[in-house]
Amino acid sequence: MKVQKVKISGGSQDFWLVLGEDFMPIQEIDSYLRYLHSIGKSPNTVRSYAFHLKEFWLFLSQSNIQWSDVGLKQMSQFISFLKKGRCDNVELLRQSQSIRTERTINTIVTAVTAFYDYHSRVSDVDAIDNKSITN
Repeated sequence: MKVQKVKISGGSQDFWLVLGEDFMPIQEIDSYLRYLHSIGKSPNTVRSYAFHLKEFWLFLSQSNIQWSDVGLKQMSQFISFLKKGRCDNVELLRQSQSIRTERTINTIVTAVTAFYDYHSRVSDVDAIDNKSITN
């Protein structure tokens, strides 16, 4: 997966895409980033969200989870992924701290929950907090 900067013809601002393994934009992320761009979010915000959502999609891919099946359980696994940098249940004895700060993790989780809020409002998926804890 890759985040790619593109110039929109006739526009003065850059736009960001998250490309999947097939080098095509990931539609769910693309529609959200276009929404952020259309409501006038800062290009830096759109860029940051693109990188945060790429990390989330990487987690989903490595965990074999569909984006529409994410609930609280999967979000807690994602937070663990952000702390450890991998998707396994193995705890290293010498790893005493997270590879990311709590502030960075909170920023990434905020981007992901805003992504789900957008998609729940356009009826693409249920909001995370509306899903069962047992998911």
